[in-house]
Amino acid sequence: MIFDQMLHRYVTLSELMRIYSCHYQSPYYIAFKMRNFTLLLIAVIAISVTSCSKYAMISFDYPLPPQEIMPENIKTIALANRSLTNKEDKTGKIIESVLSGEIEVSDRKASEQCIRGAFERIEENSDFRCVIPADHKLYGTGTRDIPLPLDWSKVEDVCNATEADALLVLEMFDSNSDMFSIGKILAPRPAPDRERTFNILLYWRLYDPSIRKVVDQYETSRQITFHSDGESVTIPPKALHGAAYSAGQEYIERFLPGYFIVNRMLFKKGKGAGKTDFKSAYRHVETNDWEGAADTWEEIMKNQSFENKGRACLNMAVYFEHIGNIDSAIEWARKSYVEYGIKQGRDYEAALRRM
Repeated sequence: MIFDQMLHRYVTLSELMRIYSCHYQSPYYIAFKMRNFTLLLIAVIAISVTSCSKYAMISFDYPLPPQEIMPENIKTIALANRSLTNKEDKTGKIIESVLSGEIEVSDRKASEQCIRGAFERIEENSDFRCVIPADHKLYGTGTRDIPLPLDWSKVEDVCNATEADALLVLEMFDSNSDMFSIGKILAPRPAPDRERTFNILLYWRLYDPSIRKVVDQYETSRQITFHSDGESVTIPPKALHGAAYSAGQEYIERFLPGYFIVNRMLFKKGKGAGKTDFKSAYRHVETNDWEGAADTWEEIMKNQSFENKGRACLNMAVYFEHIGNIDSAIEWARKSYVEYGIKQGRDYEAALRRM
């Protein structure tokens, strides 16, 4: 599944197939932070939908600004884990762990994966750098209770020791499995043997010692349900770690620019004498020679059938969007519908005007 960040929901593969096959030029957006697996899945979908079709799917990416702006003075970030339990509080934490369905040791390891996810996402970006203090483990509540902010003297000590401009702290990390609360009492949630759910909750604070201010606070949660068609299902041990790592990356990505993808359909096949020309033009597109493809489509519009001219007209709209000339793309999309009756051109024009 692909996470649609703009709609904040999961989109199933079958739903995507239905959208692509029924709405070739609809303004369906998939927002995401650039990931190889996302691009691979899009390519697989494109091949499966268009291999036997007169259409080809083309994807363009557009930039998105960061959700949050990192203060300009912050270039180096120290990273600390405060979701751990002090030794004298450990007995009570273990009791709570048993009641909530979590394993206290697993929470400790998972919180470190969360830190790792944040660290590696920072390191992938050239605008910031990250340091992890030798003693980066601080004590908090060890539960879902958010601790009070750190004393500023502690924040300054950590930042001075690491030459960091700010301190990013995982203040709380907690996981539960198939549980619900009745007041302050946790009880097992009724669930079929073939279904198990766990969730994690975490909370971050970003401290800027130069102005003694918490410049960002962020809480997020994840819930994952596992199903089995056969025997009773068990939650894979690495599932919690994977969810925690992803949550760590998610926090950092709020400060990074992203991209959203738009999918366009163009005609790769023509009618009659135009079959060869359309195939040739599409080979130019496949090799990223859009100028060569446009030259072919322009020739088609001069001397071929009415239907082939309409298809080439729509393809010219896609070409102009590719080179960033949205006004011309709108004109060609409108022309394909008004003069040649290509219905996808009407939808395409509407999509472009909403950009």
